[in-house]
Amino acid sequence: MERGVPRHLTAAETENLLEVLLRQYILHEIKHHPPLETKPLKALKVRTLAIHMPDIYKLLHQGTFGYWQHIPSKEYFRKHLADDWESVAPGEGEPVLESVTHDNAIVRVNLRPYKALFPGEEDRAVLMLEKLVLDSENIKKDNPAYFFSAMSAFREINRQAALVIGKRRYVIPPADVEQFFGEVKHFITHHEVLPLFSHSPGYHQLNRPAYVIADTVVLEGSPLAFLLEETIA
Repeated sequence: MERGVPRHLTAAETENLLEVLLRQYILHEIKHHPPLETKPLKALKVRTLAIHMPDIYKLLHQGTFGYWQHIPSKEYFRKHLADDWESVAPGEGEPVLESVTHDNAIVRVNLRPYKALFPGEEDRAVLMLEKLVLDSENIKKDNPAYFFSAMSAFREINRQAALVIGKRRYVIPPADVEQFFGEVKHFITHHEVLPLFSHSPGYHQLNRPAYVIADTVVLEGSPLAFLLEETIA
């Protein structure tokens, strides 16, 4: 995959990126911080506990490419999905659908609440989800220039401590950001492809992610379209 030419995001694109980031921080970060005992006059700068650079990279990669050219084979994905499915219990404490784009074009389908929708019908539920993901994977999405631009925009958003929720400014330490960018650049220089990352250990420990990625346009035409009747987080 060619890197493409990064550019500055437009004001509208930056606003869209901020929306996606804020959604994610609201879902997966702020709940891990204790309530403020007193309301400060100015928002306090705090270090993130759950969300780290691999999680930001993964979010923006998913929002740009989905699973396009990401699944090595149907057999690989079926085994991966079966393993994840068996490892989680049904649950209702999180949204079924969680957006990784500002326009909800690409979504995460969270396995715990999804599984809770199909008591006694787990085989059917897995087959429908498998088809949804594999059909979504066929939709070409190839915009590395935007991906690198979004990564650069996040670096600046984080440097400015612009992710403000309540009276807190959530920040990943800039030194960690720069180290991550250096590692990604090194990988691309030597392998000429974008690396793929798992979620960070902190994210795994605090949020226990279990999901697959799908395109909403495919979801709309599938037997699972009823999922769109619920609010997308």
